[in-house]
Amino acid sequence: MTLRSRIVRPLAICLIPVIALIAAGCKTTPQAEPMMSAPPPSAEVFNELKARLTAGSPDARVGKITEVLASESLARVSDVPVADFPVTGGVVILDATGTKVATAIVDRIDNDTVVVKYSDSSRAPEVGDVALRFVK
Repeated sequence: MTLRSRIVRPLAICLIPVIALIAAGCKTTPQAEPMMSAPPPSAEVFNELKARLTAGSPDARVGKITEVLASESLARVSDVPVADFPVTGGVVILDATGTKVATAIVDRIDNDTVVVKYSDSSRAPEVGDVALRFVK
């Protein structure tokens, strides 16, 4: 065996797996498309959705998102009986199709509105979205 073959052969044996690992690590995995949710409902669609939700369950309390402070993940819910929204109570935020946009907890009661802190969202809640809470 020549000096060249004694150096090249072990070097090649060591480099082939390293090159394979580097090449495998450089592959990009396709990113999943973000789920797109519907926009907030119009007033007419909101009323239909509210009627459908409350007809299906008398324990449902349905309100409308009237203000969003995205920098603090807060949203204001109006047109609900605030007594049915205890602090730390759970709320689901829906879009025009009734699809969940986010989950939230009641942060505080502010006069006759409920302020919720949202998380776990497919998109930030928007003015006009539906807030849903079950009282039992």
